[in-house]
Amino acid sequence: MVHVWIMRADTPPVEAFYTDRDKSVCGDCPLRKDAEGNRICYVLLHQAPASIWNNWAKGEYLHLAEYPEALSLMSRKAVRLGALGDPAAIPYELVLPIMRDSEGVTGYTHQWQKDFALPWRETLQASCETEQEAQQAVQTGWHYYRIISDYEQAKKEEIFCPAKTGNTQCSTCGLCDGKSANVVTIVHGRGKRFFRRRFGNEDVVAAVEEEGEW
Repeated sequence: MVHVWIMRADTPPVEAFYTDRDKSVCGDCPLRKDAEGNRICYVLLHQAPASIWNNWAKGEYLHLAEYPEALSLMSRKAVRLGALGDPAAIPYELVLPIMRDSEGVTGYTHQWQKDFALPWRETLQASCETEQEAQQAVQTGWHYYRIISDYEQAKKEEIFCPAKTGNTQCSTCGLCDGKSANVVTIVHGRGKRFFRRRFGNEDVVAAVEEEGEW
């Protein structure tokens, strides 16, 4: 699966995180760093994002404007928009050639309530953290991807992410294409404790902490 990474050209991703410059690529995503410096997002900035940005800065990637074959390398493959960053941060028209020639596109946006994100409505899942947000997303024509704290929070009309249950891979699933299903998953990554404290059930948080998960 081809992954599209959205980063600032002038600032490495780790530095962008510490200086709040990541807002230009992540928008007002609630999984970004909060006032206390806690970050829920599961992406480890010092790993793949840092490596990719450094290689790009050294000129080791093809430029689509100069090498049309780079686009052909992405064709006939499944594409994940926004392995880092929000796809709505880039012009919709810029991604059309990629989407046209791909074997399917998946992606997520926390900017779904913004007018500028409307062109993405049948391409990306609306990223939601609460039932209220999910209901609003449906009412405004979006399919959503919702993070939950425990299995009991999933609703009967939602599909549990097949990639998390081990039934398939994202490259062959394709449910998160903005038009197929409303999907939920259990929060994961180093920041899950912050998510559970902010959005989850306090009894669940206390029980998990006592068991030593963190």
